[in-house]
Amino acid sequence: MNALGLILALAVSFVGDSHGEVLGPMLARELRAAGVRTDVDARRGWGVLRFMRRDDLYLDRRRRPDVVVFALGSNDYGVRAPATHRYRPRAAWAIETARAAGARRILWFGPPAVDGSRGEREARVAANHDAVAELQAATVPPLGGEWYDSRPVTRGRWGRDGIHLTRTGYRAWAHQVACAVLEVPAP
Repeated sequence: MNALGLILALAVSFVGDSHGEVLGPMLARELRAAGVRTDVDARRGWGVLRFMRRDDLYLDRRRRPDVVVFALGSNDYGVRAPATHRYRPRAAWAIETARAAGARRILWFGPPAVDGSRGEREARVAANHDAVAELQAATVPPLGGEWYDSRPVTRGRWGRDGIHLTRTGYRAWAHQVACAVLEVPAP
């Protein structure tokens, strides 16, 4: 099978929070243009713990995704970052669920940068996103996932609330994710 055949056979499942409501469809369009089958599950306000407690991580096991992309972390635990030992079971559950669905690769994109200069609320969210990103960076790779820092590509691309992004910001983030899925260098 040639390289194009490998891409055409690739199936990707995307799981995200409110950022995923825009990021997921943009990613799906970019991947479908490369011939990749993609499905998206984005849930506003959901974090790993909520998916875990409800045992409700949608992955289409009939299609057996080759790659599962997580864009979670923004809602994992408000403004208090727990110790690694409390986050590890959450990430392990998500990664094990993805593997059970057939995923050979699990890509985890940390929360985006937040404009903490806009106010007290935004400053708290920015601090939480930074803490979650550091926690994920320490937790996800030892569990067999590939962790990516979303903050550099999203910094300065904020929408009205300073937390969510502009369409251009989401487009840049979707391109980062697509490059990782397709294993090509990002610009």
